[in-house]
Amino acid sequence: MEIPTEEELLLIDERLANIDLDVAVSMGYVRKAQGWSFSTLSKRFAGVNTQLLQRYMQQGYACVRPIHFIAAYSWVTMVPMTSFYKGLKIRESYRGMDETGVEALICIANMPHDLFSLALQCIHCFLDEFGKKQVDTLKKCLEHEYGVFNEALYQFCSAPPIIDIDKFAASYYRSIALTVTEFRKRHQLSPMTMARVLGLSEYKYRILEDPDNPQPFSMAIGLRVKLGFKLDGHVQFTHCMKDYPEFHEYRKLQHIRDSLLIESLRYISEQQKPYVIGVIKGLATAHSSKRK
Repeated sequence: MEIPTEEELLLIDERLANIDLDVAVSMGYVRKAQGWSFSTLSKRFAGVNTQLLQRYMQQGYACVRPIHFIAAYSWVTMVPMTSFYKGLKIRESYRGMDETGVEALICIANMPHDLFSLALQCIHCFLDEFGKKQVDTLKKCLEHEYGVFNEALYQFCSAPPIIDIDKFAASYYRSIALTVTEFRKRHQLSPMTMARVLGLSEYKYRILEDPDNPQPFSMAIGLRVKLGFKLDGHVQFTHCMKDYPEFHEYRKLQHIRDSLLIESLRYISEQQKPYVIGVIKGLATAHSSKRK
C-alpha cells in the first residue's frame, strides 16, 4: 500500500476545504430533481425531523453533515455517495453525459423497478440496431456478474420505508471500525498514518476504530481514504453492517441501474434525446407526485 506524501495530503486538504458546502448543495439538488418535499423526505428517517433536514441542506449551516446520514440519504435517493462530494459540479459524477442526461438519471434513480424498466424500454425503442446491440450486450454482462436485474433484487436492496437513523448509524460506524482496523493491519499502517490520511487527531482515530463507541464523523473521511490510498471506492467498509445489511448490497443495484441508463442514453440521437428525456422526467414527476 502506497502511503500518500505530505504534498498529496495537502492537495486533499485543499480539495475538501468546502466539503460541507458541497454536500449541502448536492443534497438540495437531488431533493429538487427527484421532487421530494422536506416533510415527505424527513418521514423516511426516524430520528431526523424536517427542521434538521432543512438545515443540512442550507449552505450557511456551519455544522458537519455526518457521513452516516449522507449514506442513508444516498440509499433513499439511490444516488451514489460520491456524487454528494461534487456540490455544483455534481454532474461530473456521470462522465460523458450532458446536463439533461444527468438530470434524467437523478430524476429516476429511486424509481420502483417496474417504472425504471418502463423507462429503459422507452429508450430502447428509439435506439438504432447498433445501439440496441450495445445495450443488450451490457445487460447480459451485468446479469452474468450480478444476477438477474428484477423486482426481487429491487425489493431486497432498496431502502425500507423508514430508516431508524440511530440504529443505522451505530451499525454503520461499527462496520467502519472493524473494516478500517482490518485494512490498517493488513497493509501494516500505523494509527498515526491512518489518522493523518483521514484528517483526524490520533484520539479521534482511536474512536473511529472502536466498534463499541459509535461517534459521528464527517463525510470527508470517506473521500480521504479513497483519495489518500487511491482506492476505487469505499464500499468495502460497509460489509460488516449487522443492522441494515441490505445497504451494502444496494450499491450493486445502483451500479446496474446507472450503467444501463447511461449506456442507453449514450446511443439516443441528439434530435430524439430531448423528447425521450421529457418522457423519462414525466414518469419521474408522476412517481414523485404520489409521495406528496
